[in-house]
Amino acid sequence: MDTEISAEIQRSRRAPFGKTELDAAEIARRKKQLKREVERLVAKWGAGDGVKVSGITIRQMKTRWGPANVQTHHININLALLSAAGVPRVCRGT
Repeated sequence: MDTEISAEIQRSRRAPFGKTELDAAEIARRKKQLKREVERLVAKWGAGDGVKVSGITIRQMKTRWGPANVQTHHININLALLSAAGVPRVCRGT
């Protein structure tokens, strides 16, 4: 089997269907961008309700979008919420 085809097969096994793998630098850049945007939204929408957030973590998750721990007031946000265009999907139109 051609080594180029074999390498492509290995990459497709690691990445979910329709997804491309990102290098560590690109993942870090996207995490920072999404965290800034989420912090802005929390400040805008959470302050009016008296909601306090102890921390925000951006992670790559397979099944969840934004779970929160109600005891520690910590929010985890899925990196997949950041679109390929670099605009957080939750922020479009705001």
